[in-house]
Amino acid sequence: MLIYWIRNDFRFIDNEALNYFRNYDGKKICCYSYNEKKFKDRSAQKWWLYKSLTNFRNNLEEKKFKFHFFNETELNTIKKLLKKNKINQIVWNKIYLPNEILIKGLPLGSFMDENFDQIEVDSDAMGNALNFLEEGLTCELVFYDDKVISVDLPTSIVREVQYTEPAVKGDTSGKVMKSAKLKPTGFEISVPAFVEIGDKVEVDTRTNEYKGRTK
Repeated sequence: MLIYWIRNDFRFIDNEALNYFRNYDGKKICCYSYNEKKFKDRSAQKWWLYKSLTNFRNNLEEKKFKFHFFNETELNTIKKLLKKNKINQIVWNKIYLPNEILIKGLPLGSFMDENFDQIEVDSDAMGNALNFLEEGLTCELVFYDDKVISVDLPTSIVREVQYTEPAVKGDTSGKVMKSAKLKPTGFEISVPAFVEIGDKVEVDTRTNEYKGRTK
């Protein structure tokens, strides 16, 4: 049996794993694992996932492909499938980090419009959005001759600090600055010395400047 493991790549064009799955002659299924912990306090992303997954599933089932949804971690899903089936292959698309995508010149991925149609955007059109992109982020796409030429972010977004040097005790003035890496891209900005790992900070996407901490 062949398993196509869907990893948030809900597109029917430029999808190597899906193409391999469709052309495979033997017994096959496709599956998606939903991990609730990943979407805690992320209602917008859950909504985006639901709409994307529903549209993708309907397209698959129209072509008579079996779709299986698992409400558990990806690792537990794979273990369960291995116990119940004689699996020869598991195929999936690699998830590229933004910097990898830029270096390789690969398509960055898909955006979805209000009609839930997916729009492909190349890395060279991403601009500063590449530094802050995450699943579920609402952006404005600028088109020219039916092609996306730029991606405009909200002027202010909140990101969690992935890594920074330890905070300086007693310094709350905000005058001493240090570097901090932000999730999920690892993009670095300057933050006050009192900012710690795990803090959520507001960033001006026009200037990449720190605006403050948020809860």
